[in-house]
Amino acid sequence: MDNYYKNSFKLLSFFVLYTFLCMTLISCKGNSLSSSNSKIVDCDYCNGVGEIIIDCPNCDGEGIEECSWCYGEGKNLCYTCGGTGRDNCLMCGGTGRDECNFCRGTGRDNDGSSCFQCDGMGYTRCFFCQGRGYDECDSCNGRGYEICSDCDGYGYVECDVCEGKQKVSYECPQCNGTGEIQK
Repeated sequence: MDNYYKNSFKLLSFFVLYTFLCMTLISCKGNSLSSSNSKIVDCDYCNGVGEIIIDCPNCDGEGIEECSWCYGEGKNLCYTCGGTGRDNCLMCGGTGRDECNFCRGTGRDNDGSSCFQCDGMGYTRCFFCQGRGYDECDSCNGRGYEICSDCDGYGYVECDVCEGKQKVSYECPQCNGTGEIQK
């Protein structure tokens, strides 16, 4: 009799397990055990394409974005002159004057009188910078800025997310990119 109960228990356990597996199988297939009633149709969410296409969120669908190097200005401060448009004159060191060649900076000529070349000052106006002490910056041609090399002076660049196409796409979450769903 003890053996009878053991076998009955095994049979009952098997039946419960079988029922559980059948119910799991039915729930996984979405109650589609009868294949004659189910059909495959285009996904309503993506219209059967399998992807969702939207305006690029990075550039708002324009395909361009502000240049991050010049912040949309199209130009950058000149690195050489710091934006002043000038460089110190290399001949006078930025003073605007040179030592008088005639009196060698003494302000006096050979007989002790005031030098006629520099009027007794000992220096003359720099010939190269005309006494200003600076020259026009060679890098920026005196503008104080250089055209941005990233955007060629436009202030904007092609959007790096949509690559200028204005739209981005992603896989449809409803049909997992297949374009079809089972109904």
